[in-house]
Order: sequence, then C-alpha cells, then structure tokens
Amino acid sequence: MLIWHSPCPSYNDSGDLYPPEGDREIIETAIDGVPDRVREVGLVRFRAYGICILIVVSTVLFSSVVLSQEIKKKNVQRRNKTLSTPLQVFKGIERAWRNGDAEALSKYTGGSRIFLNVRGMERVDGYFSKPQFYFLFKKYYKANKHQRFIFVKYHNLERPDRKVYGIASRSYKNVRSGRLFQDKVYVTLKREGERWVLAEIKSTW
Repeated sequence: MLIWHSPCPSYNDSGDLYPPEGDREIIETAIDGVPDRVREVGLVRFRAYGICILIVVSTVLFSSVVLSQEIKKKNVQRRNKTLSTPLQVFKGIERAWRNGDAEALSKYTGGSRIFLNVRGMERVDGYFSKPQFYFLFKKYYKANKHQRFIFVKYHNLERPDRKVYGIASRSYKNVRSGRLFQDKVYVTLKREGERWVLAEIKSTW
C-alpha cells in the first residue's frame, strides 16, 4: 500500500504559516485562471453597489434638508400667529368685553400696570396690576350687563410706532338700578416685546 505525504508547510520569520510550495503554485494558478469576464462582472456589480449607496446617502441628506426647511417654516408660521396685530387685539378685547369675560380680557395685559378710568367701576382713575385688573373687571361685569361694545374708530393703526388707539361705543345697564348708560371707551395699546398689550382704558363721563 502506498502512502502519500503532503509536503510540510513552512513558516516565515514572523511565524506566519505558508502552504507548501506545490500548494502555492496551485492557488496562484487558480487565481490566474479566473476569466476576465468574471472579473468584469464583479467590477460592474461593485460599481452598481457604490452607486446605490450614493443614491441612498443623497436621498437621506436631501430629505434632511427638506425636513429642516419645513420645520423652520412651521416655526415662523407659529411665531407669526403669536404676534397678533393691533387690530386682532382690539377685536379680542371687543369680544371679551361683550361677553363680560374678565379672564379673557386680562390676557391682553402685559407686565406693566394698566391705567383705568372707567365709569361703572368702584375704583377709578389709577394704575393697576394684572390681578387687580382682573378683579376690578370681574366685579364690573357682575354689576353691569353690556348691550353694546364695538370699536368704531382707530388711530395710528396703519403706521403703529409705540402706541395704538381705539375708540369703542358702549351701551350697558346697571343691574342694581336698572339704568341704561351710553358712552365711549378709549383703549390704548402699547408694544411690549413682541406683543401688543393694554396700556390704558378710559371712558367718557
């Protein structure tokens, strides 16, 4: 019986294992024997994969840019909604006054005191804080029922600088006496930061 022994593998100076001389020739021959067509197909596939990766990366980057722009646009729109114009504030005051809603009216106050001189209130002619403003109007709306409150004229509305003025026609009935009153209310708005807030409310006597 014949026993065939493969040549022993050899090691280089670093201790790496090398195949026997005959086996190395077989491996090199196998590599050299790969057809050019196969190599071209592999290269084409590699390029295709690279193009696909570039497309995916480009799409992700483009989507990120578009998303960022949409977020900025929505933030600007949200900010513009919070920046009410003087006319919008006057309309809100008009609606709150007609409804007798002291809480809604007090939302148009700012950080500084508001000057009040309104007929029908217990305390008049003075500067009041936001809590005092709310308390005074809450009692005022309880003691008086409004039949009419509408702004009929504005000043400095088209070119607002620091203050804007509105004149409202008012008609209300005192609950206790039953008397009907008609007069005009002068409302002044001022700019406080990015908001238009109440500065003064005065009525004719």
